[in-house]
Amino acid sequence: CQASKSARTKNLLRIKLTIHKLKKQM
Repeated sequence: CQASKSARTKNLLRIKLTIHKLKKQM
């Protein structure tokens, strides 16, 4: 269960990074 949890947090961090980059482009 821990492995999936860490993967989920990594996905969230990646999404946040992409959103940040998109906002910078805007």
